[in-house]
This record gives sequence, structure tokens and C-alpha cells, in this order.
Amino acid sequence: MVLSKRVGAILREAREAKKLTVKEVARETNMTPRYIEALEVEDFSQFPGETYALGFLRNYSEYLNLDTDHLLNLYRGQKIDQSQAPLKELINPRRRVEFRLPTIPRNAIFALVGIAVLSALIYGLAQISWDFGSGGDDGQTAEAYCEDRTVMPINLPQENSPARSENLSLTNTVRFRADDYIIKLCLARVQPGDPAVGEFHMRIDEKYNYSFTARPGETVTIDRSIESMEALRREIRITPGVLEDYSARVDFETLLAAGVGPTPETNEITTPATRAQEIQVTLEFVGESYIDWYQDGTYFTGRFQHAGETLTLEARNRLEIKVGNGGGVRIIREGVPARLAGPPGKIVKIVYRRVPDPLDPTQSNVQEAVEVQY
Repeated sequence: MVLSKRVGAILREAREAKKLTVKEVARETNMTPRYIEALEVEDFSQFPGETYALGFLRNYSEYLNLDTDHLLNLYRGQKIDQSQAPLKELINPRRRVEFRLPTIPRNAIFALVGIAVLSALIYGLAQISWDFGSGGDDGQTAEAYCEDRTVMPINLPQENSPARSENLSLTNTVRFRADDYIIKLCLARVQPGDPAVGEFHMRIDEKYNYSFTARPGETVTIDRSIESMEALRREIRITPGVLEDYSARVDFETLLAAGVGPTPETNEITTPATRAQEIQVTLEFVGESYIDWYQDGTYFTGRFQHAGETLTLEARNRLEIKVGNGGGVRIIREGVPARLAGPPGKIVKIVYRRVPDPLDPTQSNVQEAVEVQY
């Protein structure tokens, strides 16, 4: 009888065949080394839940170019085998054991029943409160879901402009600026059903948390009514378009908050100075292309993007982007005509730097340098 290899052995042998160390894989995939090692030794207790274990297993398998569906099925089969009762327990009759309950006074019985009912009510209210959102300064819940993830900086669309779509998974977090707030948003999990329900967590200025749930097509509005965001000048509308087992396609829209309008002097909306100083680039994928980038010296792991997807990047001082198919990526910047990154099939490196304006040192300009490598 031929025994199938186990999940951990397949992953480890594939990594070693590519002559990669755990640290090198961690750097390339942005997964923490302990999660990689946990997958290879099948210590799935290291993950917050089975959904996370499956998500990381899928990403690691795709990175190693393995048969992902086969590995996921093999993982599920192993879990079933581990959960089965031993053969001896199945074939041997169980010894009958009789218990004799002690006599309990009637008043004590009523008291215990009352305590049980009260506990059930408290638990139910807590679940309802959590499902419909919560705010506060306890960072443990949101950080537990959003830690050890790739942080993807994005820009919100301008007020009353078309929605901007972004992909969320169990391994990434999007970061964006909303007026003077810095917000991180991550997908916690997807509850299966018809329709499915996505659970999302927001981290506001690294101090406050906010959680919410949404179904496909259901819009959640982030506005000044949320505790700790009273100074927000805009309404941010977040709408999941597609919810899958481990990912979500989310649309972002912005509107001016009620009572907020253009300044009388200029008839223009005032935006924070820090936003005008940021380097902002939108990549529109007209074909499949590999991409990785450095944002102010921080490396973001490479990944494949498919035609029809968009990705918005931002940086304070320097943004370096490398694309594997110059003809498959359109570069979009405010005030600059859209263009392709480079020739089809060519690796192109694009560097943006913020430099002082020679005519006005208080202002800055963004310089662009393009290099077709090979």
C-alpha cells in the first residue's frame, strides 16, 4: 500500500527543492517564520483558528507552485483522521456506569436555573453587540486579527467620485488616510451562508478599534458618529462586492459629511497639508503582471495581479515599484496623463522621489525615473 505524503512534508520538501530557507520564504511572502514552521511541522494550534490555517496554507502552497486544492483536501483529510475515535473504542462495548445524583434542595435548584438563564442572556447580548460593531481603546481584538499581515497602502477616491475596489484576504491589511486619521482595515473572517457575511476590523490611529459585519452589496458607512472619529469631514462607504472563503472584493466611496462644505474664500475643499505631500500612484492592470515595491524603505512582498484589478500605492518620500510586464500595467497619477509602465513582457523599475521645489522651498515636487531592466 502506498501512503500519501503529509501536508507538512510536501511543503518542506518543496521549499528545500527550491533551496529556500524559512527566513527567505518569510521575506518573500511576508508570512512570519513561526507560521511557516507551524505549517511544515503541522502544528496548526499556532493559528488563531482553522480559517487562518487554511488561508496561510493556501498562500504558502501557491507561493511554492504546488497543487493547492490537493493540499487543502489532504489537510482536511488529516483533520478527519485525527478526530476519529480509536478502533478499540468503536468495536468494544462501553461499560455501563450508573450515577446516582445527590438530593438537592428545591431552592438551590431554582437558584442554579436562574444563574444559567442570566448567563445565557449576558452571552447573547455580548454576541449581538460584537456582531454590530464596537469601539474602544482595547487593541487586543483587532490587533489579534490584523497582525502578521502585509500592509497595503491605498488612497480613497475623491468625494463623489466612482468607487475604488480593493482585494482583502486573510493575509493583508489595507491602510488609508481619512482626513487626519490613519486607518487600517482587515478582513477577520467570512461566515459561510446564503448570503455569506464578512467580518471586518478597523484600527484607528493605532489606538482605537471598530468592528462591523456586512453581506455582499451591503454598505457600511464610517462617519463622525463613531467614537474617536468625531473630527472626520467625510463619510466613507465600504461595500463588499464579492465574499469568498478567504477573501473579499471591497468598494470604497467617499462623500462630504453633512454640514461640511467648501471654504467660502476659494470654493474648494480644504485637505490636510500632509496629504498633498504624499506620493500617490494608481496601477491599473490591463494584463497579468508580477509586482513588488518599496515604500519609504519598507519592502512589500511580490505578488501577481490580474487584468482588471487596480492597486493604489502611496509614500511620504520615496516609492520604488518593479513590475514584471511593463505592457500590462497602466500608471495613473493626478495631473499626469495615464500611460503604460513600459514594453510588454519587460521588467520595469519605476522610482518616485519627493524633492523640494527649486522656486518655492516650502513646496515639493515628485520626480519620476523609469528603467527598463530586461
